Amino acid sequence: MTFPGLGEALRLAAMPSSAAPTALDRDPCGPSASDGRPQPRCGPSLAVRALAVAVALGVAGALGGGLIGVRDERSAEATVNAISRGQAPATAASLRRASADARTASRLLLDRSPEITRAVLAVLERRPRTAYRLLDAVVRDEPYNVEALVALVFVARGVAPRRVPELMRALRRADPYAWRTLR
Repeated sequence: MTFPGLGEALRLAAMPSSAAPTALDRDPCGPSASDGRPQPRCGPSLAVRALAVAVALGVAGALGGGLIGVRDERSAEATVNAISRGQAPATAASLRRASADARTASRLLLDRSPEITRAVLAVLERRPRTAYRLLDAVVRDEPYNVEALVALVFVARGVAPRRVPELMRALRRADPYAWRTLR
């Protein structure tokens, strides 16, 4: 099987080095020393370059935002863990700071765990209806989010006790082990 232009390539390869340069020998993007004409425009256009820069900045911004979100989520969770273990008091200032961190994380991350952390902080701030609303939104969007379901069952026992059987059925579908633990 022969390829088109194979004979031409073989002929050029066998050509002595003292032969006159052909059109194939000239670099279309480099300066042409033989005739002095301006070189043709090479490389991507300005619009393509601008698009590449915009995409690169968008990716860098998303990665940076994700890192900030993870940092803030970890900070809020550390506060919740310290308070729940009795290692730190639940002061208004620490709860406000942790709530602000969790809000920032929920805006920057695709994960719903900052919303659950916000709900736990709302319970610690003695705002169970806010916690119920936050957890209910997570469970509506992600019916198999076991962590949110378990937290919603606990909050619903005080806020909406009539809804507990429905939530327990949803928990049983999502995770029978967690359901057996809470019965």
